[in-house]
Amino acid sequence: MARGKLFQSLLNTAKQVAAPSLMSGGLTTAMSLLTGSDPVTALAYGVGDTLASGGSVAAVRALRPKSYQQKRIKNLDTGKVETTTKGSRLELPANIAASIGTGYGLSSILEPRPVPTNYSQEQQIMAQMIERAQINDLPIQAVAPGTQFQMAGMEFLDDVPRQMQLAGNWQQYLTPQDQAVLSQYGIA
Repeated sequence: MARGKLFQSLLNTAKQVAAPSLMSGGLTTAMSLLTGSDPVTALAYGVGDTLASGGSVAAVRALRPKSYQQKRIKNLDTGKVETTTKGSRLELPANIAASIGTGYGLSSILEPRPVPTNYSQEQQIMAQMIERAQINDLPIQAVAPGTQFQMAGMEFLDDVPRQMQLAGNWQQYLTPQDQAVLSQYGIA
C-alpha cells in the first residue's frame, strides 16, 4: 500500500509541474532552433531542460508545501466553479537556474569544443597558404621569407643580381649615382 501511495504522490507532483516544465522545455527547444542548432540537438536541449525544470519546481514545492495552493472559487454570477493555483515566488528563479545549468551541462556533451593544438609558425603559415590557395582557386605560391608577401612570378631576393645581369643593359635606366652604388656592391 505504501508503494501505491508513493507512486500516486509522484504522479500528482508530475501533473502539477508539467505545465511550467513543458513551457520551459518548449522555449529552450525553440531558442535552440532559432540560434542554429540542428533539430536533434535542439530537442535534446529541450528534453534536458524539461526534466531539470520539472525537478527544480517539484523540489521548491516539496520544500515549501504551503506556498503552492489550489483554490476553488465559485463565480456567483455564473455559478461556475474555477480552480486557481498560487505558486511560490521561488519557482521561477529555480526554473531559470535549472534551465541555465542544463544548457551549460548539455553543451559540453552535445557540442564539444575543439582542442587547441600547438603548431609551429611554419606549419601555421603553410596552412594559411593552403587555405588562401583553395579560396582563390590558385596553386600554392611561395612567400618572401618571414612574410606573407606572395612571390607569384618572382624569384627570391638572393637571385635578383643574376637575373638583372641576364636581362641585358639595364644600367642605362639608372642615374650615375645609382650605378656607382651598385658597382660598390659588385652588382653591376
